[in-house]
Amino acid sequence: MNDDFEFERETVVINDALRTHPLDPAPPTLATGVMARLRALPANIRPRFRLSPFDYAISLFTTGMAGVSFVLWQSMPPQVMAQMHIEWLLFLQRLFQYAPFLQTIGRG
Repeated sequence: MNDDFEFERETVVINDALRTHPLDPAPPTLATGVMARLRALPANIRPRFRLSPFDYAISLFTTGMAGVSFVLWQSMPPQVMAQMHIEWLLFLQRLFQYAPFLQTIGRG
């Protein structure tokens, strides 16, 4: 119990110090020095931005899902749309009805 209290107290002190302690400015030659070191590297080991096949796959999948969702949304009959609208309104009504209780749960 005492260790937990000490840990919490130390955490508060450290966070307060990090928030209130003034930051030293970066040296004016930092950016130029870093860029000069990067330019000095051989071209084959110089870091560069590359897209992997996984990036392309995720992009294709996301675009495909958006297209499928749009087609499904457009193909729904009006009765289903009306029922979804009613269910959404009932959900919002219940959510706002319980909102005061949800706020007290979030405070812990």
